[in-house]
Amino acid sequence: MGSSIGEQVSVNKWAQCSIAPTKALAAKASLDLECLDNFLIVVTQSCDLVHHKLEDEPYAECIECRPIDKVDGNFTYGKNPRCLHLYIVAENGDERAVEIRPHRMHRFDRSILGELIPDDRYYLSERTCRILIRWLAGRYLRAAFPDEFNNRMYVVKEKLKKKAVKLADLVTGIYVMIIPDKEIAPDKTYHVTLLALLEASEDVEHQPIDSIIKEYVNLMKNQGMDVQYRILKEDAISVAAIRNYRKVDWDHISLRKTSPTKLPADL
Repeated sequence: MGSSIGEQVSVNKWAQCSIAPTKALAAKASLDLECLDNFLIVVTQSCDLVHHKLEDEPYAECIECRPIDKVDGNFTYGKNPRCLHLYIVAENGDERAVEIRPHRMHRFDRSILGELIPDDRYYLSERTCRILIRWLAGRYLRAAFPDEFNNRMYVVKEKLKKKAVKLADLVTGIYVMIIPDKEIAPDKTYHVTLLALLEASEDVEHQPIDSIIKEYVNLMKNQGMDVQYRILKEDAISVAAIRNYRKVDWDHISLRKTSPTKLPADL
């Protein structure tokens, strides 16, 4: 009995976030790529890649990544739902900056992976892989806030965004918890906690971050909100605690006008 497609894919060492050989995969799968010099990252979950029945999992997906000169902090760590910047690592340890747009996703027959092997000249770190997959999943899981909260944020949106740009390279994300998490009358008060997260491995001074966050707080207080804030490293907060917080999607707040081409760190 011949080996299953899952066994062939496994033997070829495919896994989620493997880098595909761009020209070979594009030729076999007839992919419509922006450029053959772009990278292709396989994003299908590893268990689905090696599933034994092709009829149950007939397709795999990869996302096209365009090389850029350097990353922009406004687009790192999934801060922007429309664009992600990250590094692909070469076998010699050099880092290649790339830009990813969600519409550059490609679906192809999974059987093709039984005929090809990953491009082992490049790889994603485990952490970068998690960031990419969370960013893709976040396109379907973004937080929805009460209209009244969004209305108040909209009034000071441009000022808040200017502060957010200053934080882009300092934090991995800013989250918000609001009480009550429902519609309230315009003359009532939202009680808000802002949470700024820092990389666990980074030795970052809190003082400049603290100063910018205080500017956020003052702007929000002027819109009928009682606001406090916290600045923590990612390893200093539990999963249970972080589930009480959500990111604000600037794109959603911008719906009443043309969305900007460049969004800051999520508030």
